[in-house]
Amino acid sequence: MFTTLILTNAIMVVIIVINMILKEMTIRLITWIGYDTHSELMTKITNGVFVALFFNTGILLLLTNANFSDVSPWLGNIFSGTYYDYSPQWYAMVGSVLVSTMNLNAFMPPVYEGIANATVWLFQTMDNGWNCCKKREERIYMTKTTQIYSTWTFTRALTTSCITSTLES
Repeated sequence: MFTTLILTNAIMVVIIVINMILKEMTIRLITWIGYDTHSELMTKITNGVFVALFFNTGILLLLTNANFSDVSPWLGNIFSGTYYDYSPQWYAMVGSVLVSTMNLNAFMPPVYEGIANATVWLFQTMDNGWNCCKKREERIYMTKTTQIYSTWTFTRALTTSCITSTLES
C-alpha cells in the first residue's frame, strides 16, 4: 500500500516536471521561429503548450497503460500495458494518477503567475537599488526595461494553456 502511494506520487511529479520542460522547450522553439506580430506569437505559444501538455498529461498516460492486443496484433505489440479496458483496478491505479495530476495542474497556473510577479518585483527592486518604495532618478535604456518587465507576457500564455489543458483532460 505504501509503495503504491509513493509510486503514484512519483509518477505525478515526473509528469509535472516533464510538463515544465515541454513548456519551456515549446516557448523557446516558437520564439526562435518568430512571427510577424506579437499576438500571433502569443497565440502559437498558447496553442503549442496546450497540445504538448494535453498529450503528455492525458493521452500518453492512457496509452502507456493500455493493452490493445484484443484490437489488433500490431497495436498489441506496441501498446502492451496491463489494462484491456477500464476496470476498477484501472481507476485505482491509472485514474488516480490522472486525477492527481489534473488537480496539481489546476493549481499550477496561479503558482506560475505568483513566481512571475515575484520575479518582476525582484528585478524592479534590484533596478531601483533595493529601494522598494523610492523612485529611481537614473535613466534606464528601453531594451533593459523591456527585458526586465516583459516576463509576465509568456506567463499569461502558459497560464491560459495550462488551464485549457486541465479543462480538456
